[in-house]
Amino acid sequence: MELNIAFIWHMHQPLYIDPGADKFIMPWVRLHAVKAYNDMLEVVKNKPEANITFNFVPSLLYQIEQYINGKTDKFYDLTRKSPSLLDQEEKVFIIKNFFSCHLPTMVEKYPRYNKLLSLRGKENAPQKLVDAAKKFSNQDIMDLQVWFNMTWLGFAAKKDKNVQELIKKGSGFNEQERDFILSLHLETLKGLIPKYKKKWEKKEIEISTTPFYHPIMPLLYDTNIAQKSNKFTRIPDRFSYPEDVVAQLKKGVDYFNKIFGQKPLGLWPSEGSVSQEIIDLFNEAGFLWAATDESILFSSIENASKDSLFQPYFTEFSKKPFNLVFRHHQLSDRIGFVYKNNDPTAAVSDFMGRALAIKNHIGLTEQPPLLTIILDGENPWEYFYDGGETFLTRMYDAIISNKDFKLTTVSDYINKYPPKKSLKKLHPASWINNDFGIWIGGNEENKAWNMLKKTRDALDKVIKQGNISAENLAKAMESMYIAEGSDWFWWYGDQFHTDFSMEFDYLFRSHLQNVYDKIGLPIPFEITQPIKPIKTISVSDEPAAFIHPIIDGYQSHYLEWTGAGSVFLDEKGGSMYAGDSFIKGFMYGFNLDYFFIRIAGAEDGFDFDLSSDISFRLIFSCKERDFILYFTRNIKNNCWEYSFFIGSDKTDIELSGIKVTIQEIIECALPFGIFDAGVGTRINFIFEFLQDDIVKERLPRSGSISIIVPDEDFEKKVWLV
Repeated sequence: MELNIAFIWHMHQPLYIDPGADKFIMPWVRLHAVKAYNDMLEVVKNKPEANITFNFVPSLLYQIEQYINGKTDKFYDLTRKSPSLLDQEEKVFIIKNFFSCHLPTMVEKYPRYNKLLSLRGKENAPQKLVDAAKKFSNQDIMDLQVWFNMTWLGFAAKKDKNVQELIKKGSGFNEQERDFILSLHLETLKGLIPKYKKKWEKKEIEISTTPFYHPIMPLLYDTNIAQKSNKFTRIPDRFSYPEDVVAQLKKGVDYFNKIFGQKPLGLWPSEGSVSQEIIDLFNEAGFLWAATDESILFSSIENASKDSLFQPYFTEFSKKPFNLVFRHHQLSDRIGFVYKNNDPTAAVSDFMGRALAIKNHIGLTEQPPLLTIILDGENPWEYFYDGGETFLTRMYDAIISNKDFKLTTVSDYINKYPPKKSLKKLHPASWINNDFGIWIGGNEENKAWNMLKKTRDALDKVIKQGNISAENLAKAMESMYIAEGSDWFWWYGDQFHTDFSMEFDYLFRSHLQNVYDKIGLPIPFEITQPIKPIKTISVSDEPAAFIHPIIDGYQSHYLEWTGAGSVFLDEKGGSMYAGDSFIKGFMYGFNLDYFFIRIAGAEDGFDFDLSSDISFRLIFSCKERDFILYFTRNIKNNCWEYSFFIGSDKTDIELSGIKVTIQEIIECALPFGIFDAGVGTRINFIFEFLQDDIVKERLPRSGSISIIVPDEDFEKKVWLV
């Protein structure tokens, strides 16, 4: 019996249009369109058996249409401007923002682009940017304009012969070449929706959707639902407008139907957020099914087992039954966060092995089991060395060619195999942490909810009074719906970080201000003030003194690592939620003879599943040679084994003088002599954690840590500084 595999790739961007300037203030719709949205369809273009689902948020489709109709973004406009005509502020903007991508895969692999980054430096402090702008010639700016827009081209667009020639040329670009890249962006945008529509019409893929502006529907229905999910959530003043949930769903379906010529059957509720109260609204909007996370299923049924996940369910508590499917959390996250660090062949092998293990474990069932995999369809591919082309191609081919598996869309599966099991209740939550804590409960989030409530109440009062024109009411409601989107709340609080957090804050409050403007009421002062405080960016501490730790795997005494450098992983997430990090922190330091490393696990130390094949590796680079220290768990003997390689040559670890211990923490001491590194030599290093030969965690998550072999005056120099 085949294991049916349903992929749902979620494509989403919030509304970036500034209501005052009527222009995009951020370029991410355009840039993701020429990369992920185009590539994700290209990779299945000649694979009619690749029956997968793409989930498009209507506000994203709307923005693509706006680009096609001539609207531009600030980044686009500054790319089109001749470097000689740029003023100082515009030059600084370009130098700051035209490296906004994953540096290792999208900048550092291109020598000229990487050289421009070196010219600027990796720090974004305002005065440093002003100083850096003075170093950039007009040709440097032109090359940067081209490279930023060219590196965002996906693997499909980069197959264009003219693009390949420009990449090969590398520098000395001119206005015609710059304009060609921008024209390719617009050409790709124009072709996107027709290509998806045609493939759906041929029934090779399915397209599902989300409420128009991607709101967290249970919280719009009633913010008090957050405490049903987690009783410890601090809730703001009660916001409860069920009619807005209905409107967001209807607007989404109507616009989707206009764009694709048919109504969606599938719904990915924004962030997988569901509650019992809103299921009837899904039925009323005409959907056949909705999807959410496995944690919600396991919190909704009694006597749950792992097998419970691999089938659809229908609801008993709603006015009429509604179909739900549930996301396999681990496999979805492995694609989104783990496989990027690994060879594509190994990654595909890992995926297929895990899928086969699921099939074999389930065994014979009344109807074929369903494995549902749902994740972000746009952001992961920046982190794959080739944009994900090799991994995606080989994964689809492996599934299609294997008789144990079948790719399916959720609608096809449910039409063939209606759910046999029911849900008597539904736990209210999102796909993250089985609650709504990302979007509500923090000081900034609750302040935003209170502003939202105050504005919605003012609008509701005006509506009931009936003294507003139909045109202004429509505009006010539209701004209200935009402000109800989830993304503004995603960037409030400390869970996630973006260099553009102030822009998100500005857009949220601008839409609220627009509501007051349209209903003819004065704008409250608090809405004119940023919710998000401006914070300075601090860097990790660098070594400040010689250290002499005891390499025993424990914190031997309080001052043992005093003077060491540190890289503690309080770094915030970005557009994607990666879950808890395996690594808590990282300390490093040295004396004249040894280089020391201390790695701490998560809250309870290194608590491993000893049935898994676990290993660590420290990878050093010095004078164009690689040095690798391996830590391997011997399950049979319940001990750790260590090995050290210089290039591909294994070295006797005892003769090398390396000391390693793993207990509550990992502690290592490596003599500088093994690197043949004299005073002043630079050594770069990274740490990786592997499970079943797949890299699960890397520290730092991008780039590497660097030290300079010290001399005896190191401490004096530090104190002088």
